[in-house]
Amino acid sequence: MNNTLRNILPATAALALFLLAPAASSQNADIKVHLPVKARIGQTVLPAGEYFIRQMDSDPALFSVDSDQGLHLLVPAMRIFANTKIRTSKAELILTQQGDEYRVSQILIGGSGYGYEFLPLDRQK
Repeated sequence: MNNTLRNILPATAALALFLLAPAASSQNADIKVHLPVKARIGQTVLPAGEYFIRQMDSDPALFSVDSDQGLHLLVPAMRIFANTKIRTSKAELILTQQGDEYRVSQILIGGSGYGYEFLPLDRQK
């Protein structure tokens, strides 16, 4: 494998690393996730740890990301349709590796065939 290909593959590989809680019956229920590594969402780098992600009732294109340490972010997202080959019964958070950094890029909603791609902006509240 040539060096260019070796450099491109890790940077574009999406890693479906985890999701600890199944999607609850309510569409806007908290989804508890564990980040095993620090990862950027929007403009904020989240340390490894436990987080709760929730779609906002007031704006379905906006997600809140909260931690037990008091972090609260509002992150815009765009609805996407999941490839039928990657449909899942549980919600999944997708991390994308960009160089040495991970980015929280998408959340797939369990059993639905769709998800959301997080946009590169956020607002800390």
